[in-house]
Amino acid sequence: KEKLVGLDDYIRKLKDDIFSVSRELVIIPIVGMGGIGKTTLARAVFDYPSVARRFDIRRWLTISQNCNLRATLLSLLDDKAHYDAMDLVDLSVEVHKMLKKRRYLIAVDDIWSLNAWDDIKRSLPDDLNGSRILLTTRDYEVANYAISSNAICNLEFMDMESSWRLLEQRVFGDEGCCPVELVDIGKTIAEGCRGLPLAIIVIAGILSHIGQTPNAWESIANDVSGALITDDEQFTE
Repeated sequence: KEKLVGLDDYIRKLKDDIFSVSRELVIIPIVGMGGIGKTTLARAVFDYPSVARRFDIRRWLTISQNCNLRATLLSLLDDKAHYDAMDLVDLSVEVHKMLKKRRYLIAVDDIWSLNAWDDIKRSLPDDLNGSRILLTTRDYEVANYAISSNAICNLEFMDMESSWRLLEQRVFGDEGCCPVELVDIGKTIAEGCRGLPLAIIVIAGILSHIGQTPNAWESIANDVSGALITDDEQFTE
């Protein structure tokens, strides 16, 4: 597994929220701009072994800008073909019945609108059994609207040290080390990514496929934004 550079404190906080003593359904929003690592953070917590063991059922929902409610509800059910002919009302009832009396963890990833959240939430029961929902969004209004009793996890930009560590790790591997003559240029490139993990990962991919020489790296350092433009479509998290 990749190292989750700069996310340790966030992971600890989210695990505390998940393992809190509250028996009510707790909605835990993770909010931040596109490319900042919301999905990576949510997935790390969702897959954490002690978290996985705590719940009877776990589901991961990817919503995106245009929510397809029918597809979302079907993805919550085990035998999708059996329910495929049902209308939205009946699907919602079936999801509610399936989750009823079971402790569940559902990740609602990349949700954009209040209406989409309302449509999904009405199918999710609260049986006072410690169920949890991880919700990622770039919209603070959605996060504030969905939140229950816990604080919003506001994912911030990576600092310079973490940015460089992530870049070096992605280019040279966990055990690798950047050649001395490239360190200063590499740090300049990391700074040009402006604390966005996704930007660092994209740039690391470019650096991995060009010559590891000062001249080659300086061409990227001189125009980090330009190098990212061709990969602009990746910033949809």
